[in-house]
Amino acid sequence: MSKLDTAHGPFVELIDQGRIFYVPEYQRAYSWRANKSVAELWSDILRLYTNAIDHGRTDSHFIGSVVVGAASTKALGPVECPIIDGQQRLITLSLIVAAIRDELVDDPAEKAEITQQYLAHFKQDKISSSRVRPGADDRASYDEIIQQGDPDKRTLVYKAYAYIVDRLYQGPTEEDADPDVSEDSGDKADSADETVNSDLVDADTDFEDDNHSDDDGQSYVVWDWETLLSVVGTQLELVSISDVPPESAYQIFATLNSKGLPLSQVDLTRNAVFMLMPKGGKRAHAEFWTPMEAVMGKELLQAYLHTWVIRHGYNVPAKEIYSSAVKLLSPPGFSEASVRKQLRDMHNAGWTYLLITRPNIPSDRAKFGAGVTVPKAIVAALVRLQEWGVVPMEPVLMEVLDRFRGGQLKQADVLRILSYLESFVVRRFIAQVPPNDLRSIFARLTQQIRRKTTASAFESALLEGLSEKLRRWPTDAELTDAMMRRPLYRPKGQRWTFFVLKRIAVHLDGKEAPQIVIGTTRGDYSIEHILPQSFPAAWRMDLASWGDPDPQETWQTLVDVSGNLTLTAYNSELSNLPFNQPGLKMDKRRWIKGNLRLELSKMVLANQRWTRAEIDLRSTSLAKTAITIWPLP
Repeated sequence: MSKLDTAHGPFVELIDQGRIFYVPEYQRAYSWRANKSVAELWSDILRLYTNAIDHGRTDSHFIGSVVVGAASTKALGPVECPIIDGQQRLITLSLIVAAIRDELVDDPAEKAEITQQYLAHFKQDKISSSRVRPGADDRASYDEIIQQGDPDKRTLVYKAYAYIVDRLYQGPTEEDADPDVSEDSGDKADSADETVNSDLVDADTDFEDDNHSDDDGQSYVVWDWETLLSVVGTQLELVSISDVPPESAYQIFATLNSKGLPLSQVDLTRNAVFMLMPKGGKRAHAEFWTPMEAVMGKELLQAYLHTWVIRHGYNVPAKEIYSSAVKLLSPPGFSEASVRKQLRDMHNAGWTYLLITRPNIPSDRAKFGAGVTVPKAIVAALVRLQEWGVVPMEPVLMEVLDRFRGGQLKQADVLRILSYLESFVVRRFIAQVPPNDLRSIFARLTQQIRRKTTASAFESALLEGLSEKLRRWPTDAELTDAMMRRPLYRPKGQRWTFFVLKRIAVHLDGKEAPQIVIGTTRGDYSIEHILPQSFPAAWRMDLASWGDPDPQETWQTLVDVSGNLTLTAYNSELSNLPFNQPGLKMDKRRWIKGNLRLELSKMVLANQRWTRAEIDLRSTSLAKTAITIWPLP
């Protein structure tokens, strides 16, 4: 890396140059929240202002760094320089200066002087450009503020500006100028530069400045605006790294963010990718990245990037997406062309990822290149896997469905493989195999199948991998034993218990199966215990009268097993009703016979009593159905 131009100085020296500091298109939008990061920086400014007014002190305060790329050559006028790191900081400082100008300065000539020194370049006495140019999403609102126009009040840029206007109206309060705020708080605020921390997504107050002045348009609070502006311009200091050549931009960016600064993995990855493409980055961003972010949104895009790096051999936690992606994109000897190819492949595979995560929305997939018509049976299988939860197996599903898209796997092949994958996770749940190793299992399995070129070799490798002893795919005997002896109902696993019972119910009812939806509103289904969870005294007496050798043990060991569970929309009506008491107004047998339609529930009507023997018999029957639904190879 060539020697860089590094300087340390106040904000005014950086901004009062013949440059336009612009935010590249691949950088994300302004994200500082008024009540958090802006407030922290303002607290530092108020502390410095108070010290200057009360004690005559002009201490400097370091607020972080700004990294600027090499300037574009331009014969006349200010040159344009991309901001590599520090856009949040520069935009916020400019907004603070604009608020001071608008709220505290009366003289039009002085207003114009502030605008010219800090905020804008002029040509023939008219603003030709802002000194700081935000990205496309923020530019219009920012420029309106700089030019004292009518900004969009919904934007974070405006909310930051309005927050400062509100603070100026209120004056320096003890709460604002907190003496306990550490000297490092500016760095802390600035470590949020480029951040989308979860603690910053709280709704901002809509600060309005309509009532901030008296009838003459003057602030009620007397400020020494020149001192306040001097604090911002000359006492806030930055380290600036300038004229960074394109080939060094990524290295600088990576170094600044190698210590876990709170940028999102999506933002880190995006910025790194396009710094690796100084010539063609703008075009590639529009072609490949923008559609992914627009269709998926940041949350799903981050999940996709995680799947992408795992699929390519990096089984890492989510916090290491960015570092892994960079290793994949920039191996020794990489070129801009190779980065573009990988980015194009990533975009193209977005079709497959959306088939996995949004199987019922083909219009989203259509934005990611040519696909294939997906049969309803495959969509239905993917919807079921979505209900279960597919995150750990997404890399494997990408391999399967990419091969279907490319014609290497036929519909029957895909349906068979999806059936085995569902079988693997469901059988493990029923047998109470801990799920914490699933991500590692599927990550390793992805590498086992990834290089297989024929359909038969691919499926064989997948089944061999799933069947490895340590991966614990329960046998039919183990599944039957679990259905009879282990609790299928678990307080923290009710989602998966419902899934198992629903699949069995639909299988038993066939084409006549109703729509079974979990929920609490009228008509929704929930899990019902035939032998009640609370074990009332009447049930205890019934089990004893039916010859159950130990009613208490039966209840303790079998209340949550498969044979004692069903699905119903009448959970509250059934509740603790006795099983079979003809002398009473109602019991469970009569309620089930008269109201319930699922064969899963009606199969209990073959019994006149409900003891250990009947529960075991039903568990065995359900286990046989489960073996059919979730087969082994």
